[in-house]
Amino acid sequence: MADALNFTRAAERQHTSQPSLSQQIRALESEIGRKLFVRNSRSVKLTPAGVTFAEYARRTLEIIDEGVVAARAGGDEANVVRIGFLIAAEIALFPTLLPQVRARVPRIDLSLSSMSSRQQLAALRAHTIDVAFMRPPINDPRITTVSIFEEEINVILSRDHPLIGKTFISIEDLRTEKIIGVTDNVPGLDHAVTQWFARHDMKPQIVEHADNVIEYMSMARLGIGVGLLPTFANHILLDGLETRPIAVSAPRIGMVMAFAARGLSAAAHQFVDAVSALVADGRLNISRRPAS
Repeated sequence: MADALNFTRAAERQHTSQPSLSQQIRALESEIGRKLFVRNSRSVKLTPAGVTFAEYARRTLEIIDEGVVAARAGGDEANVVRIGFLIAAEIALFPTLLPQVRARVPRIDLSLSSMSSRQQLAALRAHTIDVAFMRPPINDPRITTVSIFEEEINVILSRDHPLIGKTFISIEDLRTEKIIGVTDNVPGLDHAVTQWFARHDMKPQIVEHADNVIEYMSMARLGIGVGLLPTFANHILLDGLETRPIAVSAPRIGMVMAFAARGLSAAAHQFVDAVSALVADGRLNISRRPAS
């Protein structure tokens, strides 16, 4: 809250509600016996007591992070880098990336965990993973990101859909179609698609919300609606589905490497540096497959 100075943004970063955050701050102010924030209808500012408390809080968090690094450095997991990833990274990125990273830093061990972007962000904040491969945007100043690649979003259709005979799908084709949405467990895709529709002054007819890519494709196969998924999904397309590219100005979605720079272990630093160098050198030839 001290960094955001905005209750709505601070609540979003902490994945809590604004009333809950306000209640927590009031409880903290009551315990300290001082007001930490001055609030009015237009702005939120730190009081002198709030400035002092925020500085001590930051120093405390830094000490905790240093303690985590020191404890891990002295244990059996000193060379282990804990990585969270999306299935898109597993399919389109890791076959190219991980062998090259291992060649550059052979002494580190990788512990891989499949997670949603939302779960990865929470794990980064809790220091239960070191590095995440997830979708932007990430609105947290504590998290550093490195852009890895971008891919187009395609239309997913059941084979008996009226649009299946078209080579390309236009924005006008989608105007009257029912669109499958996603839950807040998939914020990156939701953001990319929502922004794309907004740029075309179109409000999509969302009929259902899927929690993961397999559930999403199952809904499309059942004819519940038309799907919009990144290109990587072509590699795992369910039987009975086909993809079509969007004719003009297709929406795009990124993949980033994310990490909390403060508290990063030596092994994780080596991993991050290796990936960053590969990206900068253009060594990652991300696999793609044409639409069906």
